[in-house]
Amino acid sequence: MPTKKKTLKSYVTQDEYNEISNNAERTRLTLSTYIRKACLGCPLPTFERQKAVRELSIVAGDLGRLGGLLKLAILNEDKHQDNTRRILEDIMHIKEELSLKIMEL
Repeated sequence: MPTKKKTLKSYVTQDEYNEISNNAERTRLTLSTYIRKACLGCPLPTFERQKAVRELSIVAGDLGRLGGLLKLAILNEDKHQDNTRRILEDIMHIKEELSLKIMEL
Protein backbone atom coordinates (compact mmCIF):
# COMPACT_ATOMS: atom_id res chain seq x y z
CA MET A 1 0.00 0.00 0.00
CA PRO A 2 1.55 3.36 -0.95
CA THR A 3 2.24 5.82 1.83
CA LYS A 4 0.51 9.18 1.99
CA LYS A 5 3.49 10.82 3.64
CA LYS A 6 5.32 13.50 1.71
CA THR A 7 9.08 13.84 1.41
CA LEU A 8 10.93 17.12 1.86
CA LYS A 9 14.37 17.64 0.41
CA SER A 10 16.89 20.18 1.66
CA TYR A 11 20.49 20.89 0.78
CA VAL A 12 22.94 21.38 3.62
CA THR A 13 26.71 21.57 3.86
CA GLN A 14 28.69 18.68 5.27
CA ASP A 15 29.22 20.63 8.51
CA GLU A 16 25.50 21.34 8.82
CA TYR A 17 24.70 17.69 8.14
CA ASN A 18 27.19 16.58 10.80
CA GLU A 19 25.73 19.00 13.34
CA ILE A 20 22.14 17.92 12.62
CA SER A 21 23.13 14.23 12.79
CA ASN A 22 24.99 14.74 16.07
CA ASN A 23 22.02 16.61 17.56
CA ALA A 24 19.67 13.82 16.49
CA GLU A 25 21.94 11.20 18.05
CA ARG A 26 22.26 13.19 21.28
CA THR A 27 18.47 13.37 21.60
CA ARG A 28 18.19 9.69 20.64
CA LEU A 29 15.81 10.47 17.80
CA THR A 30 16.06 9.30 14.22
CA LEU A 31 17.31 11.92 11.81
CA SER A 32 13.87 12.12 10.21
CA THR A 33 12.06 12.55 13.53
CA TYR A 34 14.58 15.12 14.75
CA ILE A 35 14.26 17.23 11.58
CA ARG A 36 10.44 16.99 11.63
CA LYS A 37 10.22 18.09 15.26
CA ALA A 38 12.74 20.89 14.75
CA CYS A 39 10.96 22.22 11.65
CA LEU A 40 7.54 22.11 13.32
CA GLY A 41 8.83 23.86 16.44
CA CYS A 42 8.11 20.90 18.71
CA PRO A 43 10.14 20.68 21.89
CA LEU A 44 13.17 18.47 21.42
CA PRO A 45 14.32 16.22 24.22
CA THR A 46 17.89 16.73 25.30
CA PHE A 47 20.22 14.03 26.48
CA GLU A 48 20.91 16.03 29.62
CA ARG A 49 17.18 16.23 30.39
CA GLN A 50 16.70 12.51 29.82
CA LYS A 51 19.67 11.77 32.07
CA ALA A 52 18.29 14.06 34.80
CA VAL A 53 14.89 12.35 34.66
CA ARG A 54 16.53 8.91 34.97
CA GLU A 55 18.69 10.02 37.90
CA LEU A 56 15.77 11.67 39.71
CA SER A 57 13.67 8.55 39.16
CA ILE A 58 16.42 6.43 40.72
CA VAL A 59 16.62 8.76 43.72
CA ALA A 60 12.83 8.70 44.11
CA GLY A 61 12.89 4.89 44.01
CA ASP A 62 15.65 4.77 46.60
CA LEU A 63 13.66 7.08 48.85
CA GLY A 64 10.63 4.83 48.42
CA ARG A 65 12.63 1.77 49.46
CA LEU A 66 14.08 3.67 52.43
CA GLY A 67 10.56 4.69 53.42
CA GLY A 68 9.50 1.05 53.31
CA LEU A 69 12.35 0.08 55.62
CA LEU A 70 11.42 2.86 58.02
CA LYS A 71 7.81 1.66 58.05
CA LEU A 72 9.09 -1.73 59.12
CA ALA A 73 11.12 -0.06 61.86
CA ILE A 74 8.00 1.76 63.10
CA LEU A 75 6.11 -1.51 63.34
CA ASN A 76 8.78 -2.82 65.70
CA GLU A 77 8.24 -1.00 68.97
CA ASP A 78 11.37 0.64 70.29
CA LYS A 79 12.45 3.80 72.10
CA HIS A 80 13.27 5.57 68.80
CA GLN A 81 9.84 5.10 67.24
CA ASP A 82 8.96 8.84 67.33
CA ASN A 83 12.21 9.81 65.60
CA THR A 84 11.72 7.09 63.02
CA ARG A 85 8.20 8.33 62.31
CA ARG A 86 9.45 11.91 61.78
CA ILE A 87 12.22 10.74 59.46
CA LEU A 88 9.71 8.70 57.48
CA GLU A 89 7.44 11.73 57.08
CA ASP A 90 10.41 13.81 55.88
CA ILE A 91 11.40 11.16 53.37
CA MET A 92 7.86 10.87 52.02
CA HIS A 93 7.65 14.65 51.65
CA ILE A 94 10.98 14.76 49.75
CA LYS A 95 9.84 11.88 47.54
CA GLU A 96 6.67 13.77 46.63
CA GLU A 97 8.71 16.89 45.78
CA LEU A 98 11.05 14.82 43.59
CA SER A 99 8.10 13.26 41.79
CA LEU A 100 6.72 16.73 41.03
CA LYS A 101 10.13 17.86 39.73
CA ILE A 102 10.34 14.81 37.49
CA MET A 103 6.91 15.57 36.04
CA GLU A 104 7.98 19.17 35.34
CA LEU A 105 10.93 17.91 33.30
